Amino acid sequence: MSKMIKYSDAVYFRALSDSLLSGTITNETGIESIDEKIKSIRKGSGGYWSLPKGESEFVKILELLRHLLQENVDLEIISQICSDIALREKYASLKCRVVFFAQEMFVWPCVERLYHAAVSDARFDAKVVYVPFFHQNATCEDTNLQAYLRMGIPVINYADYDLSEDNPEIAVFVKPYNNIPLQFCIREVEKIVRRTIYVPYGLEMTKDLIHYAFQEYTHYRVWRHLAYGGIVKELGAQHGYRNGENIAVWGHPRIDNYRDEYCYPIPPQWQKKIAGRKVILWCPHHTIKPGSECVSTWLDYYQDIFRLFEERKDMVLLWRPHPLLFGAIVNNGYMTKEKLDAFVAQKSGCDNIILDQTDDYRAAFAVSDGIITDGTTFSLEYLLTDKPLMLTAHKLDQFFNCAELEKAVYWAKSARDIEEFLEHMAAGHDPRKKARNAFKNKTFFIPQDQSVSEYILNRILIDLTEEEKNRVNGGN
Repeated sequence: MSKMIKYSDAVYFRALSDSLLSGTITNETGIESIDEKIKSIRKGSGGYWSLPKGESEFVKILELLRHLLQENVDLEIISQICSDIALREKYASLKCRVVFFAQEMFVWPCVERLYHAAVSDARFDAKVVYVPFFHQNATCEDTNLQAYLRMGIPVINYADYDLSEDNPEIAVFVKPYNNIPLQFCIREVEKIVRRTIYVPYGLEMTKDLIHYAFQEYTHYRVWRHLAYGGIVKELGAQHGYRNGENIAVWGHPRIDNYRDEYCYPIPPQWQKKIAGRKVILWCPHHTIKPGSECVSTWLDYYQDIFRLFEERKDMVLLWRPHPLLFGAIVNNGYMTKEKLDAFVAQKSGCDNIILDQTDDYRAAFAVSDGIITDGTTFSLEYLLTDKPLMLTAHKLDQFFNCAELEKAVYWAKSARDIEEFLEHMAAGHDPRKKARNAFKNKTFFIPQDQSVSEYILNRILIDLTEEEKNRVNGGN
């Protein structure tokens, strides 16, 4: 039974029994607390997933205890029954079960270090379930499940996973969207998993995409929305639906990717083509359709960027388009698929242009000497490499902390600005390095005595325990 009952339920039962037996709360208060706890558990019935057996068993235990309290049974008898139930003795051996809903391989780095930290932590039991993400601009066959297995991650395919049977304490989402199998949308998951966590697959930084940062249903419903720094909580309070109260400034697990000297293998064909030259990473976004959410500057600069690298052979362009960019180009009528295929083949065939469509972007971060990007989620993360960063954004005033950001990064208003950036890179000049590092240090929450992932795991248990203890005294 102890294996079936949630970690939080064991915390609650221990706190309840201790409070009753010590006289900290009255029988009447205990009954009220039990009623609220049972009510919160039974909310899970009626959805796609059935109420887990562990939850049903725990309700029976609570109902028994409620009956004893209502009958004013002697506390010594209640104490003996609590011991017989054995929850108190087995509480220390229970683990907090966490399921990570993984999606495309390229977003795995947002939780990879957190997952491995949980696997290494005796207090947790972690598993990974692959949940496919659907998008109209996706152009590649879904091979993500195989990619996880090649990495040695013991991933479970969503079709083979039973959320009710597993009965996890916490479910971790990496995307806020509902373009996934219905049963894994938060509307269904939250019915039986009372604590959900959203770990953003990118680091939010522009108000142009504010809806995707704070206004999806997942943002509203999760127990904790992890934030890389205080600015996220501040803007979430302004633009979200819960005044930022569920946004936790615990840091982002991605930060741990830069905590040590972990080596991300560089493909041999890249090394051969680079041949000792400086490498500029270019990451154009897929939002090319005109409108308020068009943050991509692909249409503005792609011709100029390719021209600049075709003119100078002393540098290499490492071109890593958003996985949905090619689909967006075709679906929005900018090129036919045939014309796009020919264009991509011609450009990637140049002796100083590399097309990066690998699963993991971190090799590109490692091998590059600087980045050009249109100011989407890669931008902030690249600050952690301490390398030069140029934004080709349409407008800088939509970025978080825009006044300080403008001093810290290079901003392209024209093709000439990009050309000057390349000249600086070739000469090894980086006049904004000091300001960039100051901006980085102010932007990110980074605990000093532990990794971000370790900090997050500790905070999960601290907050969970505090909440369950508060329930005993009438808290929510």
